[in-house]
Amino acid sequence: MRHTIVPMGPYCYDENGVCPYWHCNLEQDPQHNGYCELLDLADWDCGHLSLLWDQVKECDINLNEETDMSEPFPMIPMLDALDFPHEVEEYCIDCDYPVHCASEVVQVNLEEPNPLADWMRQQGYVFSPEEKDRGYTCVGIMGS
Repeated sequence: MRHTIVPMGPYCYDENGVCPYWHCNLEQDPQHNGYCELLDLADWDCGHLSLLWDQVKECDINLNEETDMSEPFPMIPMLDALDFPHEVEEYCIDCDYPVHCASEVVQVNLEEPNPLADWMRQQGYVFSPEEKDRGYTCVGIMGS
């Protein structure tokens, strides 16, 4: 019964309205204030990047064929700018990558040595053959 009232598709809403299990905590940061009562999961303490604040489902209930997540899809690493050493932070600032008060997906050049790609390698990231052939990779940077 509980699953029949969850909206269809990838979002916590559809043409019939908002999911009754979705809530917003206005005391939290606007991009970390979503909460799913059904999963007992909140953006601000879930331990991973969550888009509940933007009403993107964390559950896989009532996904339609267009949003079938059973097939693998490419993932990109999410880097926390707070972990960057000073030289990586400075490089990101010079490249206009977000390191403060913003988050964004950026392209990291792999054809030229640079502090960000070097730091990623030091952290154990292995660039795929496709990324190497392309000459860049995409990463998410979560600004502080």
